[in-house]
Amino acid sequence: LNCSILVFVYKHRKQQPRGRKMKFCRNCGGELAKDAKFCKHCGFDLTSKSEPTDQQQATEEGEQKGLYTEQTVNNQNEQPKDQAQATSAQPAQPKQPTQMSKQTKIIAGIIGALIIFLFVGYKVAETMTSYERKIDKFETAMHEADHDALAGILTTNNASLEINEDAVGGLIEYYSDYPSELNDLVRHLREQGKAYADDSEFMVYESDYYPINLVKNGKFLIFDRFDIQVSPVYFNVYTNYQDTEILMDGEVIGTATSDDYSKEFGPFLPGTYTFTARYVSDYVELETEATYTNYNPGYVSEVNLYIEADEVYFEVTYADGLEEVKLLINGEDSGINLLETDTVGPLPIDGTVEVAYEAVLPWGTVTTDPYPLDSGYIYVDFPVTEELKEIAKEKIIRYNQEYIEAYTQVNDSVFSVASDRLIKEVMDDAEYELEWGRDYKGKFVGINFYEEAFELDYYDQKWYLYVSTDTIYEETIYSFFSTDYRENERDTGYTLVYDKDKADWVVDEVGYVGYLTKDTLVEYRESDPKTFEAVWNEDEEDEE
Repeated sequence: LNCSILVFVYKHRKQQPRGRKMKFCRNCGGELAKDAKFCKHCGFDLTSKSEPTDQQQATEEGEQKGLYTEQTVNNQNEQPKDQAQATSAQPAQPKQPTQMSKQTKIIAGIIGALIIFLFVGYKVAETMTSYERKIDKFETAMHEADHDALAGILTTNNASLEINEDAVGGLIEYYSDYPSELNDLVRHLREQGKAYADDSEFMVYESDYYPINLVKNGKFLIFDRFDIQVSPVYFNVYTNYQDTEILMDGEVIGTATSDDYSKEFGPFLPGTYTFTARYVSDYVELETEATYTNYNPGYVSEVNLYIEADEVYFEVTYADGLEEVKLLINGEDSGINLLETDTVGPLPIDGTVEVAYEAVLPWGTVTTDPYPLDSGYIYVDFPVTEELKEIAKEKIIRYNQEYIEAYTQVNDSVFSVASDRLIKEVMDDAEYELEWGRDYKGKFVGINFYEEAFELDYYDQKWYLYVSTDTIYEETIYSFFSTDYRENERDTGYTLVYDKDKADWVVDEVGYVGYLTKDTLVEYRESDPKTFEAVWNEDEEDEE
C-alpha cells in the first residue's frame, strides 16, 4: 500500500510544472497557492506563529502513518534506495489505545457507585414513604393484634389524646369483633391514597363515619409523607353513689363526687371498652360492669353504671331492752349499732350479701344466724337460740316435777323455778281443794316439746319466753257423772320471765294453749315417775 502511494505521489509530482514549488497548510495539510496567507480549506492564518490545531497535528500524525505531503516524498527520494525499499516493505503499525491512570479509574468507580447509590436510595425512599406501605403496616398490626406496632403507626391531631400500647387495646378489640369493618376501613384508606396520587390538592375532611383516615403530612426530601390519623371519641358516664370509682379497662379514670354523678370522659381512641363502677365502704364492696363501644367521633356514648343497691331500714325488735345491736355483714362486724343508726346503705338487696345481728341480752350475748339480704326493709328479731330452748325445757320439766308435790302437799317450799306469783296461784288452788276435800292423786309422766313453739318477747321492762307443749299426767279426772284415774295429755303453755334479781329464768305462768304447731316433736318422759296423793285425802280418811 505504501509503495502504491509513493508511486502515485511521484507521478503526480512529475506532472507539476517545472520550477513550481507546492505549498501546503500546516494546519490541515491542504494544497495552497504560493502566495496564500490563509488556508482556503480550513481558514488557518498562515502568517501566524501559533501552533497548528488538532487537525494539523493529525496531519503530522498522518505523515507518521504514511500519509505523505510533497515534502515527505522529496525527503524519501533522497533516502538510499535500499532504505526506501526497506521502509516501504514494512506494514503500517496500528495506533495503541490510550491507557487510563489508576486515579482516573478510582474516580470513575466512585462516580458510578454514587450514581447507583442515589438510584437505590431514591427507590427505597419512594417505597418507605408510600401510602401503600403505611396502610399495609396498619393492616398487619391490626390482624396480628400488635399493640406496640399499632401505637407506633397511628397519629392524632388532638394533643390530649395519648397513643400507646395500652390505649390501642379498645381499638384492636373492636376490629377483632367486627373484621368486616376492618376490611372496609382498609379499603377506605386505599381510596384516599389513590385520591392523593390523582390530585395533589386533595384533602381529607373530618368524617363522622370513619374515625381513621390517611392524611398527607408534609414531605420527606422530595416525597410526600403520609400518616394514619385517628380522631378521638368521648363517653358520658353515670353512676348513682358518691365516692364510686370509675374504671375503664381496669384503670381508674375518675371518682364520683356526688350521688347521681355524671361526667364526660375522654379523649379516647375509638373502640370497645369495659367500664366498671366500684363502691367501697367500711363494710361492703359493690361493683357493676358494662361494655360499651364508640366508633363515631361526632357522638358522645352514654355509659350507665347504676349500682343495684338501696338504703336499707332496720327495725329492731325489743329495742327498749337492748343496749347495742351490732350489724354483721358477710360475717364481719360493720361497726354499726342499729340502735343508733337504723338506715344503712348502699347495700345490695339481691341476696348477694348476708346479714346477721349480735346483741348482749341479759342472759348472754346472742348472735343470729346469717341470711341473705333481699329487702329494703328488715325486721330485726332475735329468735330463741338452742341454748335458751334447753334452759326453758329444763325449767318447765323441773316445774312440773315440783308442782305435783307442792300441790298435793300444799307446800310452797318445794318450788325452786317458779315465780312468786305462780307459787301463790298454785297454793291458792291447793288450799281450795283442801277446803272442799275432793280426792286427788297423780304423777307427772312427761312433756312433748316442739321446736317451733318458742317465742321471745319484751314488754313492760321485762323479757318473756313463751313455750307451748303437750304436758302429760296420770291423775284423777272428775267429770259430771264419774271420777276416773287415767293419763291426761293437755295442751299447756308456759310463760317464763327473766328475773333480773335472780339473773335467771323462772316459770311465771301456766295456762291452756288454743293452737299449737306440732311439726318438730321433742319428747321428754320421766324415767321413774312418782305418784303423789293429796293430803286432804288422808284428812278425810282420819275423819272416817
